[in-house]
Amino acid sequence: MRTRTKAVIVIGIIVLLGAVYLGVAIARHGFSAREKPSRLEEFLARHARKIATPADARELKNPFPVTAQSMAAARAHWADHCASCHALDGGGNAVRNADTLRHLLGGSA
Repeated sequence: MRTRTKAVIVIGIIVLLGAVYLGVAIARHGFSAREKPSRLEEFLARHARKIATPADARELKNPFPVTAQSMAAARAHWADHCASCHALDGGGNAVRNADTLRHLLGGSA
């Protein structure tokens, strides 16, 4: 066999093994936002975010100073607009969230 053909076969086997590993991991653990991500997931997410963020946007800084007044306004905004789904602590354990999930799962949640 030629070297190029061997390389393609080796790469194909590696990709296939990776897909099998991923399939087994998903079948055993499923997807959850509550579990701590693995080191690999953290690495991939960090680099995906870096790749997706335009270079000029990475240099931007928040134009609003963090003050007691701005934090109070942010908390009030969260309580009015976000907490109904995400809960006050951001954990997602809100009544509205449970009702939506129950509806999506056909009353089994």
